[in-house]
Amino acid sequence: MDFRSLFVAKAQRQSPKDLIVAAAADAVGSTGIFISPQSLAAFPGASLVVTVVWALVRKLAPVVGGSPWVPFTVSLVVGAVIFLLTISERAAAPKSTSQWIISVAVALFNSLYLAASALGLLH
Repeated sequence: MDFRSLFVAKAQRQSPKDLIVAAAADAVGSTGIFISPQSLAAFPGASLVVTVVWALVRKLAPVVGGSPWVPFTVSLVVGAVIFLLTISERAAAPKSTSQWIISVAVALFNSLYLAASALGLLH
């Protein structure tokens, strides 16, 4: 299992009940976790990263760390890293222009959601 597999969901082939299938059957398709609609509720790890980095910056550089722009910027960077990891797998990358637009919009929304969560705007 590589690092990228944490951000890409792979669907397995459906087989009839009585058919024996090898345990290592190839995935039918895959989609990026962070750029799919399912991601709207499935990225607590990214939220943890943003919160921990912001806490470290507040402790190590109090003048800079007190700014709300820190978690906003960290959220955008975390979102961009996850997005790039996701699209680097050819099977998970969007194929058409409309899929790219939707994927970028969902990734941006998720990044903003991460920032809002870290800033405590969602309680």
